[in-house]
Amino acid sequence: MKKYHVWQAVLTDSMLKEINSGRNTLLSDVYFRVGMINPDNAQDRVNAASALGLYKCVGRIQANDLESAFDVGNGYPQRDDHRYEREHPYAMSVSVGNVLFDTENETYHACCSYGWHELDLKLA
Repeated sequence: MKKYHVWQAVLTDSMLKEINSGRNTLLSDVYFRVGMINPDNAQDRVNAASALGLYKCVGRIQANDLESAFDVGNGYPQRDDHRYEREHPYAMSVSVGNVLFDTENETYHACCSYGWHELDLKLA
């Protein structure tokens, strides 16, 4: 059984206000692009979001692998011992743009529009 830390883009009130202002800013551009990543652009888009401080660790998942972690993170665990412990009030289901940290292998993986992409990254 593996353990994953779930990293998601969490917006502060000021960030949310900026994004909802309708202005085209670096923050709004990066935020919307991170929700549309694929293996070809995942590294660059996650790096950009990380540089703006968007990613926060919001919870932990216990599952067999990334695919089952995705299921658990969306409320469909395949086994009773698979679970998602949300640790942040804004923790959402696992979706495109989220990053999972595999605590066993110490690797980060971006959830892409199709599949996962291993990242060269260290979030803190």
